[in-house]
Amino acid sequence: MSFIRLCIKNPALGSIGGACVFCGERTKTGHKVSLSGNFTGYSFLSLGNCLCEFCYAFLQDQSFRRNSWVASSDGVKFLKRLEIRNYLLSPPEPPFFIYITKTGKKQGWLSALRLVNYSRENFYISTDFVDCFFVNIKDIYRLDEIVVKLREKRIGKETLLSGDYTMSQYKLAIEEGYVNMIEEAKKYVKEPLWEVLVYISK
Repeated sequence: MSFIRLCIKNPALGSIGGACVFCGERTKTGHKVSLSGNFTGYSFLSLGNCLCEFCYAFLQDQSFRRNSWVASSDGVKFLKRLEIRNYLLSPPEPPFFIYITKTGKKQGWLSALRLVNYSRENFYISTDFVDCFFVNIKDIYRLDEIVVKLREKRIGKETLLSGDYTMSQYKLAIEEGYVNMIEEAKKYVKEPLWEVLVYISK
């Protein structure tokens, strides 16, 4: 199943039958394939001749590109940046899909069209800045705790992402007893989950 079926509760019925180039599902009520000149995700498409009624409706709604969101059997909730953390720490009941965007300009979900999550312990997170990656909930808890504590120590996000701490930051960390946490944080630089957790932190 494609996550798009979780997102769209009112599909736009068409008149073309065949296989959808997005989700691969067969349909009798699809639409002609008509993609924007800015579309660059052809490598992610399936063999087919139409857009099914679900994928067509999804592509017509620009909210899915411009916002972060979570989709489940209960529907779609569009998220502000600081709301995302709650859904990573406590995902909805499966099936679900989580998408995070920084710019609202890319279709970052293209690489994850068929990656619906059926577990709250191990699942995919799709983004438009570190692609799509697989996580374990325990890793989210562990790294999130480090990010939160270092942000409370007023460590900047750029520093958390680069791992380049100043001598004065090290001095203060030694004095206040959290230098080991800084050393631990440096291990996760460039890891997708770390970049996501830093981005959504306060």
